[in-house]
Amino acid sequence: MKTKPPFPEYIDSSMRATMTSCQKQFYWQYLRHLAPLTTPIDLHFGGCFASGLEAARHYFYSPGGTPEEKQSRALAAGLEAILIAWGPPAPATEGKPPAVKTLDTCLLALESYTTQYPFAFDHLQPLSLRTVNGEVPAVECSFALPIPEVLHPETGLPLFYCGRYDMLAKFNNNIFIVDEKTTTQLGPTWTQKWELRGQLTGYCWAARTYGFPVVGAIIRGVAIRKHTIEHVEVLTYRSSYEVDLWYEQLVHDLQRIVNAYQTDYYDYAFNDTCTAYRGCHFQRLCKSAQPERWISTNYREHIWSPLTPKDAPK
Repeated sequence: MKTKPPFPEYIDSSMRATMTSCQKQFYWQYLRHLAPLTTPIDLHFGGCFASGLEAARHYFYSPGGTPEEKQSRALAAGLEAILIAWGPPAPATEGKPPAVKTLDTCLLALESYTTQYPFAFDHLQPLSLRTVNGEVPAVECSFALPIPEVLHPETGLPLFYCGRYDMLAKFNNNIFIVDEKTTTQLGPTWTQKWELRGQLTGYCWAARTYGFPVVGAIIRGVAIRKHTIEHVEVLTYRSSYEVDLWYEQLVHDLQRIVNAYQTDYYDYAFNDTCTAYRGCHFQRLCKSAQPERWISTNYREHIWSPLTPKDAPK
């Protein structure tokens, strides 16, 4: 008898997006923990940039020193974090990496960001959170909240929805989620695609659940060009109706994937999802009558960690 892989206890926005687009992809990626032998450069680049920005912010908002002194030292801390996260040698990436997604442009992107939004004068300042260790800035905030309506198929306990957003900040006397996104394209299509983005709505739901009256999200786009870095800021609001609707749909989606696990049948997309962007990594498995034969030579094990910033696409 085939043994079922364990079902995850935590679900995040990336996992949910996968399960709603193709349940079979969810099975291969998040239950069997399969990943291509090479790392997508976009994921690696975004994770390294996020590591650098996190380190720079934590240094700047730590106690002591003048803003002028801390600005340059914060940048240095961020650049060092990028170098460490990038790692020697250069990561093995899928295909020929785009010329713009290099270590040099990642370092340049952080320097450009801190010039565009110098920490001391940034109109988005992180909230101060009271913890057992004292006051800390609301930077790189993680959450994990139970969904009582959906029970884990093995333990019988509620499933957890989790995530990690870049900052919780005040703007115009309101509180917003702040999230940075690296990209190679900016324009009307990019700026408009956040209005119904479930990832951001989930962040707002989580912050409100913790007692913060968040009204929406501010997305800072960092466009990586070959010779320049461009910046744009997008503001989007979330009403109570939108958050409630998002939650209702989340419960429905989670129950569908639990049902799939219990019946051991996962729906195939058989549509543009299979070829979108650079194509699904698991096409080879779906086209084979004996998919298990291809796994050892074409895939590696990678256990997705929803609360690890380097794993989160930016």
